[in-house]
Amino acid sequence: MALPLYTLGLLYLLLITLIWSLSSLLVSSTLPTFPSPLLTWLSTIPFILLLKKEQLVTPDWGIVKLGAKLGATWYLSNLFYYLSLQKTSVTSSTVLSSSSSLFTYLIETRLNKDSYEFKKVLAVLFVIAGAVVSATKGDRSENKSGLEGDLYGLLSALGYSVYTVIVKRYCKDEETEEGEEVYEKVRGDSIDDTLESAEETVSAETTIKVETTTTAKSEEKYNLRQTLGYLGLTTSSLGLFIIPYYAIVGTNVTLTWTILGSIVYVAIIDNLISDFLWAKSVVYTNATVATVGLAMTVPFAVVIDWGEGGGVGWGRVVGSGMVLLGFVGINV
Repeated sequence: MALPLYTLGLLYLLLITLIWSLSSLLVSSTLPTFPSPLLTWLSTIPFILLLKKEQLVTPDWGIVKLGAKLGATWYLSNLFYYLSLQKTSVTSSTVLSSSSSLFTYLIETRLNKDSYEFKKVLAVLFVIAGAVVSATKGDRSENKSGLEGDLYGLLSALGYSVYTVIVKRYCKDEETEEGEEVYEKVRGDSIDDTLESAEETVSAETTIKVETTTTAKSEEKYNLRQTLGYLGLTTSSLGLFIIPYYAIVGTNVTLTWTILGSIVYVAIIDNLISDFLWAKSVVYTNATVATVGLAMTVPFAVVIDWGEGGGVGWGRVVGSGMVLLGFVGINV
């Protein structure tokens, strides 16, 4: 029996946050001084693998334009994130990253012309508060701090919010296309008269829910895989500027097998695979749930630290519990 797509999206989120939790340890230990623009650019190249040969030869220019817009947002968001890690503490970075869920909820609700729900606002704030408690009560101390790094972190969180909303609003996955066709058949009728039968049809054939928000449904949607593929294709063109620049100024980084392996991991696992699954989770659930799910890196980080024999104070446990409760609250 196939899982409902919403449930599948939540499972993707849990897997992704585990990958990102492990990746943060790897990057902080092996790539602390690697140039952020170069690392971000290298991470975009594998996305081209999502495109088929014919899509490279005869591209759909509508999807190319969307991929370029997403690519710009994705590149800047990741660039600011890497810069924030170099300029500020992990404490500030964790708190600022969790704020993307609030930005996403505000933007998504505004665009859909929905009313703000007290329960969801409370759940989002609970997640952010949990991240704050966990970060500020952590047992590890750092000497990095600065307004510049905090600004980069805030810009990154805002960028991720915009990126997530765009994916939800304009992208569809292959598994949801049949559901979209069913919706088109009933869209012209009264919602009150056809909602029940439409939900039964979609549930039987695709196990997804028909959303009643007509604003989002009226937007033309594009294939998710192709969109991310063109994201990589258009953004990789930045290499025309990045490669000559670092060829002239240098990187002050000695390329070792460890660093090379870390770059490959970041590009393939941490970006291509996890970002593709994360985009699917956005389509299967919604933008707010997906960004709230990112805060699940907080409890995962606590578990990883505990497994390594590191200290886990009461604040981190309480904060992780708050994040978990907020994540559950946004989904019930």
